Amino acid sequence: MTEFEVRPMNINDFPELEKVFKCEYPNNLKLREKSYFDWQFLNSPYNPCPGEYCFYVATAKDEIFGFAGGIPTPYSFAGKTLQACQVVNLNSRFRMSTTAGLNLLSHLKSKYDMLMYSNLTPDAIKLYRAMKLPLIEDINRWFLIMDKEKVSRDLQVQDDMFFDDLVASSFERFSAPKSEYVVVDRFSDDRVPKIVWDAKYSILPEGKYLNWRYVDIPNHRYICVENGSEHAVFRFEKVKGSESYVLKILEWNIKRGEEIGVFSLLREFDEFQNTIMMEIFCGLERVGRALESIGFRSERQVGFGTLPMLYRPNYWRNGYSMSCDFNNPSYKSLFDYNESYLTSGEGDIDRVKN
Repeated sequence: MTEFEVRPMNINDFPELEKVFKCEYPNNLKLREKSYFDWQFLNSPYNPCPGEYCFYVATAKDEIFGFAGGIPTPYSFAGKTLQACQVVNLNSRFRMSTTAGLNLLSHLKSKYDMLMYSNLTPDAIKLYRAMKLPLIEDINRWFLIMDKEKVSRDLQVQDDMFFDDLVASSFERFSAPKSEYVVVDRFSDDRVPKIVWDAKYSILPEGKYLNWRYVDIPNHRYICVENGSEHAVFRFEKVKGSESYVLKILEWNIKRGEEIGVFSLLREFDEFQNTIMMEIFCGLERVGRALESIGFRSERQVGFGTLPMLYRPNYWRNGYSMSCDFNNPSYKSLFDYNESYLTSGEGDIDRVKN
């Protein structure tokens, strides 16, 4: 059996990795951009070894047989702060080496309290289910139709019954008195992290984490809203081949009753006038229930598969699924995704791939 050495990649590995990325991830052009790669795997404020990549390669005889990215992340687990790692781009299939992949995971598990997996493939779901890991499949999406005709046309929703009990919203609904929340360029580094939904499990929303994730990322434009320890993050995504936008809600840590006030802040952005739908993928049901109070609907209630998942171009697929693993076996049995605040802002789900 081949013995593999797992080590952090170095800059000399990048040309070889770039070739593999081109074959394995042909639609993910960003991964081949040095500035983006360094942001994700080198420049995290939580990097346990500053100056060293958090991207690992499994090698044998100076050849790369697999690789995995590990994004260091502060995680709140029932009041305790864990050193977690969001595992992305785990790949050893290009050399058909399952052993290299397992060695990479073992290496990451030895370095962190918790491993987080997102945007799972069907094969990964089967694997993690067989391993009896905590698993959430097809995270629910809540959405708000702003323009029924343009959603039908630009998102190619042909099922008229889908709209039967949906009332299209209007921009006028999002006119409200001045909100106590403000749009910010950066989050306060000294903000006191708080999850207003009383979730037992969540990425710890420290200012330096949110700034790294949503502000410092190259060639992405997120809109950040803050009020002390509460926050929200948005991105306007243009629907390919149209002038329409979908407003993607990546973070919604806003107390109930402030929904209209926060959304009213977005009226100052030109894209808002061409927004035909808003959406949030969130695993914590009470977040969606709060948004239902202003007209959002649960995709689980109206039926999955009618709306596309991606918009550049429109693309239909199964929903986002996530799993996790712990060094402490008791944590695995205690963890409950029903009490976990998670969104499509996690992992590398929400990225402008091209």
